[in-house]
Amino acid sequence: MDLTKGNASSETTEFARLNATARIRSKLF
Repeated sequence: MDLTKGNASSETTEFARLNATARIRSKLF
C-alpha cells in the first residue's frame, strides 16, 4: 500500500509539473 501511495503521489506530481509547464507556455505564447 505504501508503494502504491508513493507511486500515485509521484504521478500526481508529474501531472502537476506538466500542467505548470503548459501554463507557463501559454503565458509565454
